[in-house]
Amino acid sequence: MGIGTSSPSVPLDIVTSNSDVDVTALKLTHRSGTLKVGTVLELGGASGSSNFVTRLIGYSQPNATYNTQFAIQTMNGAGSYVTGFTQDENGNVGIGTTSPTRQLQVSNTSNAVISAINGSIEGVLNATTAGVNFGSASNHFVTLSTNGVERARIDTSGNLLVGTTSTIDIGKISLLFDASSQNGISVKSSSATYSNNLMSFVNAGGSQVGYIYTNGTITTYSGTSDYRLKDITGPLTDSGVFIDALKPKVGTWKSDGSKFVGFLAHEFAEVSPSSVNGEKDAVDAEGNPKYQGMQAGTAEVIANLVAELQSLRQRVAALESN
Repeated sequence: MGIGTSSPSVPLDIVTSNSDVDVTALKLTHRSGTLKVGTVLELGGASGSSNFVTRLIGYSQPNATYNTQFAIQTMNGAGSYVTGFTQDENGNVGIGTTSPTRQLQVSNTSNAVISAINGSIEGVLNATTAGVNFGSASNHFVTLSTNGVERARIDTSGNLLVGTTSTIDIGKISLLFDASSQNGISVKSSSATYSNNLMSFVNAGGSQVGYIYTNGTITTYSGTSDYRLKDITGPLTDSGVFIDALKPKVGTWKSDGSKFVGFLAHEFAEVSPSSVNGEKDAVDAEGNPKYQGMQAGTAEVIANLVAELQSLRQRVAALESN
């Protein structure tokens, strides 16, 4: 059937001759007494199957019971209508709720309320855990913003970046902050009982290899040293050779000219390899220096200092006794 056209292309084809873009082509009104409320359009499935019935509902006269609303309902397998979409008199749109209080409100109490697949974002917003899990469809990252300012992101490699949009060094977690007015990371126990560590370090095999611990007053930075991890072959006897091989240096730092007193990592490694990490003169793929690091207070260094001090005390005691 054609209305306004002699060549209908669908079962009901309505064509207006008015050139105005806002002209109404079809108007459906349902009246029940003084209240304009009810089904304005119903779409049925093949052979009258109730599982495929969709209807448009209009509440167009506010009173104590109804507000001005527009709703889309579908009939479920039990023969009951379920409202999927609602727009109220304020223009608020609700999906999964018939009483939206925001411009767009999506609600579900048992499952995912948002799921976008094969787009720039794939993921769900889960109502039961109030968590957000977003992945990438193709070379996209996820950002978290407040007041229109990006605060954090997960990049395409799965790195977490806070306060920065690029990785710092090669860290899986990168944090950029103002050290003049902020702490980078603050850790606080909610209990006054300190039976566990503030931070644990675990190797690929799942074994703890170090930790940071506090008793509420002092903090210790510990590596594993349990006797059950070691086979003892005897006391330390060559502490003098160890100490004599060290080469202390003085100088200045190139960055700011401040005084330097200590050691050079590659020289220290010749005496205590376990106290130094990295290789001398190493560079990355772009040719940038990969600087060596060292810790002069390792267990090996302290053990040699203590052993040498004990040896000196014994020799001094022997001289004093004579």
